[in-house]
Amino acid sequence: MDDLLILDFGRGVLDRSLGFLDTFKAFGVFRPASALHSGIFYTIFEHSPDKFYVFRALEVSFVMFLWGFCAFRITKNALSIILVPAIALSFHYFYDAFFYLSSQEIIGLLFLGLAFNFLIREDGPNGIGMKFSWGSWAIGSALIFCAYGAKAPFVSSG
Repeated sequence: MDDLLILDFGRGVLDRSLGFLDTFKAFGVFRPASALHSGIFYTIFEHSPDKFYVFRALEVSFVMFLWGFCAFRITKNALSIILVPAIALSFHYFYDAFFYLSSQEIIGLLFLGLAFNFLIREDGPNGIGMKFSWGSWAIGSALIFCAYGAKAPFVSSG
């Protein structure tokens, strides 16, 4: 139902993004990252929804790899690249991202995973720390704000 509603917002990226953002505002929420993501990808795949599901599966797989890589960088254990996605797939809500194209949680996880990978810096050969870099801090902070714009619970990620 949400997918058909987004497709009816207009014919371009801007029309769909703004229409979706207006719908969010009508419900009292502010999700610009989700609205822009929906506007872009619903416009690209409006005539081929089957390809959108393939893209979405790749997007969700990338998010799982991103979080697994983050865990690997923290633990230095190669098994964490496999364990984190396996644990994520044990939560039934995670599967919504595969079946419901309008699910916004995966977008927040994407931005938050990217932010963490920018903020984690190697401290030495055996340790991980927050070695400060203005560039990484700026990009990581911007990505955290994008995660905020995906769905309200991501405010806690800061």
